Amino acid sequence: GINAEYGEMSRTTRLLTPSVLCRTLTRISECPSTQLPPHLYNMHPESHTYEMHSHQMLYKSGQKEGDEARRKRNLALSTMHENVRENMPRLFENHDYSIYRDDLEFVSHLPVLRPVHGLQLYKLGITAWYKSLQLTHQSLQVFVKYTKQDDNLNSVVVRWGVIGQKHFYLLDPSIHPVFEAKSTFYPDPEGLVRRHVLDIVDSTRTHSILTQNQLNKL
Repeated sequence: GINAEYGEMSRTTRLLTPSVLCRTLTRISECPSTQLPPHLYNMHPESHTYEMHSHQMLYKSGQKEGDEARRKRNLALSTMHENVRENMPRLFENHDYSIYRDDLEFVSHLPVLRPVHGLQLYKLGITAWYKSLQLTHQSLQVFVKYTKQDDNLNSVVVRWGVIGQKHFYLLDPSIHPVFEAKSTFYPDPEGLVRRHVLDIVDSTRTHSILTQNQLNKL
């Protein structure tokens, strides 16, 4: 009975939690005719208690390493989120490009901005796009509607756009949305942007993103 129970227990040891395994080993060890292999526990004569060896220690070690990795990942994501939130409104002027990795991957679904690999090409693309917008508009400004941090996907989503005034402002003096997009940013372990995915928002929704009162405040 006891020996058979031990044989079955040895095959399922890895499926038991440390607390259940401790109770099982204690009950089996109370039988005088049963001797457990020494790798499962150390017996302390003074207290007659058992100290679990590799199974429990590996479990705790793995849990600790997982918690530490999760903490570092969340810290990197939060750091990137703060940097992106501060810098997106300054995309065209005084933008801090130190928040990106030198080997940044840029995936663009905007026809005038081609996908590139590398920070320098990314900067050139943003500058060229800004100059192309200046051909038709003036007083260009970048606005951010919201930012959202997704811990599960390890990313930050930014809904943003560009507003401006057409050059023929005497015919149309109002400031209106020129462009609206959604950017998804992904961090590296240090909190720098390693990947930026730019998606176009449906143009039929462009004019609903800001109310007239919001436009007047910009």
